[in-house]
Amino acid sequence: MLNYLYNVGAGGIITEGTQAEINQEEFDFLMRCLLMARHYDYPYFEANSLEALSEHLMYRDSRQQLIEDNLSAMKFLNPEGVGDDELAVFLAEQALAIFMRYGDVYQIAGAYRTLASCYHAMDDDAGALENLNLALSNQKIEQAPDLVASIREQLSVAYSAVNNKEGSDYNRNIYIDLQQQTRQDRQLQARADMYDH
Repeated sequence: MLNYLYNVGAGGIITEGTQAEINQEEFDFLMRCLLMARHYDYPYFEANSLEALSEHLMYRDSRQQLIEDNLSAMKFLNPEGVGDDELAVFLAEQALAIFMRYGDVYQIAGAYRTLASCYHAMDDDAGALENLNLALSNQKIEQAPDLVASIREQLSVAYSAVNNKEGSDYNRNIYIDLQQQTRQDRQLQARADMYDH
């Protein structure tokens, strides 16, 4: 049930309605996931729902609408009363702390990537770069090329934002190479599956 709630809330499944209506419905699913995960002590889904809520609150327009329409939920999510602009960072940091206790290096890297997105949305590209480099700090994540590719893509954008063309190009090239390698791996796997069948 938690997996279902998280996946619907994380985005891409609900397609009917205005963007504001979709945001609200996804928010509702994520809140249900968070509350259930906390109640039954499932830190993995607690952290994932916090991270996805952070992503939903990252950008000013959608954040303001969600805050206005969900005041009691916001009081629950933000007991310390951090400012609206810092709310996404606050939730992403909570997710990161839970994942660190949980010990999943891939989820930790993903949480750093989400934090970097929060900082980028706040026009703090130095903060974004710091978190993206932390996301790459554990060599084990090299075994997840899609994750590394997404981090490298964000690094390219962040370096470009601080006018570091060399850093941007370096990470862009790695991102493109990983995308091509992943595509080739999928083609080979599909061909192997076809032969097995």
